[in-house]
Amino acid sequence: MMRKSLSFFALLCSIAIFSDATYGTEDKMPEVLNFYPACDYEIVDTVTYQRRLAPRVSSVSNSDIEKAKNRIISRMKNTAIDKGADAVILIDSDLAIINTSNASPIGSLLDPNPQGKGVIGASHHTLAYTAELIKLCGSISNLSNNATPYNAKGKEQKAISLGTVGGWQKTIELDMASAQGQRTITDIGNYSVDIDDGVFGLELNMSLAEVQKILGTPTFRLKADDEHLILAYGRGLWLVLKHDELASISSKQTWLSSEFINLLAFDERIDDQAWTAQAQYRQNQPISASDNHKNLAAGIIVHQSGDAQLLIDVESFITGNTQNHQLKAIHYALEKTNYKRPSISFKPSNPKLLSYINAYLQQERNTMDVSSLNIVPRASAWLSNRKTLNWYSGNLLIENLGASINKVILLENPSSDSDYGVPWVINGLRQFMTIDEATQQLGDDMFQLNDKIEVTQSHFVQELLFYELNENNKHKSAKGSSPQLISSQIVIYQ
Repeated sequence: MMRKSLSFFALLCSIAIFSDATYGTEDKMPEVLNFYPACDYEIVDTVTYQRRLAPRVSSVSNSDIEKAKNRIISRMKNTAIDKGADAVILIDSDLAIINTSNASPIGSLLDPNPQGKGVIGASHHTLAYTAELIKLCGSISNLSNNATPYNAKGKEQKAISLGTVGGWQKTIELDMASAQGQRTITDIGNYSVDIDDGVFGLELNMSLAEVQKILGTPTFRLKADDEHLILAYGRGLWLVLKHDELASISSKQTWLSSEFINLLAFDERIDDQAWTAQAQYRQNQPISASDNHKNLAAGIIVHQSGDAQLLIDVESFITGNTQNHQLKAIHYALEKTNYKRPSISFKPSNPKLLSYINAYLQQERNTMDVSSLNIVPRASAWLSNRKTLNWYSGNLLIENLGASINKVILLENPSSDSDYGVPWVINGLRQFMTIDEATQQLGDDMFQLNDKIEVTQSHFVQELLFYELNENNKHKSAKGSSPQLISSQIVIYQ
């Protein structure tokens, strides 16, 4: 399959929650494709729409799910018309469950049983689909044998063999439900922090199993070293376990760069709430200064109880036209009194893995299956029911769509520290090379728009981002004042 991709900076999903209104007439609607076009089509936009199901009831029926699917798909068709697109390709689906009892597998919901009975006990559910809105490169009948991830009815399509084509074994995805990537989500209540009662029912010294029983599956997990495991549930909820005992609960992380963090999909149950600590400190709200607050001059309020301590980070701000200084709470950390923040080693990207990817890009290989390399990622992030993001080492992250590699991402810097570490090199391109060096090396095999370069091949599209660094943050390997290659993303076609 070949696709003409817009810049990945423009492919951010626009998320909308919409009403029950009916839009347009069916005979004027763009089609939802069951198979990809057989030519080089253009992606106009990528959109995500979601719908909340059966609020505050004990179950949701398969007919409710079907109605929600139909309304989501209808809205996507109307959006395609508004944006001048010719067709719709459903690429992802997510059913979020706020669980108060045992949940059935996600797969059973996307493949409804004929009885149409209720399948889940929960307080509410949210169904979402993501779609590419495309301009066709030929007639609507000019389609390949490569099936889309979801068919026109929103059902996931799994693999069946089409036999050998041109010496290569071909498969498509067709009409079988899957629970791949399913997350367990629990009912967590309000985001309150208490030195004795913990956070969401979490208490220090709990095991990983106990943590997951309360909060469900984390959206991000990172093995810092042989002793420490770091978990994230929301952008504002980070946990550290030492030897399988919960040692720290915090609203802030200090290890990873904002560039890295912005790639993660965090839990809305957490991030939609502002935390309250000790029933007196509320996130980003003013607090009153008190002589009883220890270490207030250092910007920290300390509460202690037994072997636990609660730290409240505060900062000063000026109110209105009075020029009076006030304090507000910005972060908290509930931790053991002997807790020491683990450090993370940011080693260079694994040369074996880079060599494997390079071989594919340079067409020395025809497939990529990282699992065959027996390289265990240092961190994994859940993005959706079909997508995961793995960090192996250095600047290198790999996004998987099902069992296939979807994207290779090379960051400017994975660490929150200003030290860049060892520059990455891939497909003959070196981080911090100037844009002039890159254009000279790539020749005619590129498209340049300002400080971005796109390289399109039959089996991948690579986006290169250049930036003019100042003297304070320029890497030692950078030369001259021309914009330098900072980061890159490679979309893989297999």
